[in-house]
Amino acid sequence: MYRNNLVPATLKLEAMAEESYQAGKSNVLNVIDAQRRTSDIKRAYLDSLFNFHSAFASLEEIVGEPLGP
Repeated sequence: MYRNNLVPATLKLEAMAEESYQAGKSNVLNVIDAQRRTSDIKRAYLDSLFNFHSAFASLEEIVGEPLGP
């Protein structure tokens, strides 16, 4: 979800905000807000990856053997 949908969407919105600012149609606060949203989504994506791998490692520890290929 994050990698395929949310990150690309926020990157697109960030680019649109920058284009709007460069064209004089919006102010720099819109660009900063779009950059913040992109950063927040990327951080949430990395947090979810960390949580997944941490839980997977805990499961492997409980089972006592590797679960992956």
